[in-house]
Amino acid sequence: DSRVPVMSLTPNPGDVDIVAASELVEAGRMLQGGFVHPRRTVLVASTHGEYAVSEKAAMGDGRYDGQRVLDAAARLARQALLFDMRELAQRHGTVINTVMFGAMVGSGVLPFSREACEQAIRVSGKAVEACLRGFGAGLERARSGAMVEA
Repeated sequence: DSRVPVMSLTPNPGDVDIVAASELVEAGRMLQGGFVHPRRTVLVASTHGEYAVSEKAAMGDGRYDGQRVLDAAARLARQALLFDMRELAQRHGTVINTVMFGAMVGSGVLPFSREACEQAIRVSGKAVEACLRGFGAGLERARSGAMVEA
C-alpha cells in the first residue's frame, strides 16, 4: 500500500480518518469535539465506562448517559466499531491497547497488514503471546463489521 499515515496529537476537527477511544466517555468527547465526521471518520472505541471525576463528584447520580454516545456515534461516524474492549482484553489476558490496536487495523483504515503488526508485537518482546491474542481478537471483531454494543 502506498498510503503514508499522518499521525497527530493535535488534529483538526473533521480531518481525521480514524479516532480511537479506550472508553465510552472519551469517545463522546471526540464526537462532541467534532473530530468524527460522517463522510470520513471511523470511530473505534470501547463501550465500557471509566467514571470521570465529574460523574463521581456529582450530587446524586452523575453518570453520563452511554446510550446518547452510542446514538451519536451511529449518526456521526462513517463507521462505528464499538464493543467492550476491556472485557475482550481481560478474556485474553492482555491490556485494552492490544485489542484497540487490533480493531484499528481490522477497520481497514490503516495501511498496515496483520502480519506486519504481529511482527512488531513479537519484536517488542513484552507479553508477546497475550498481546497477539488481544490484537487478533480486536482485529477479528472489527472485521466482522460495524457494531454497536451497549
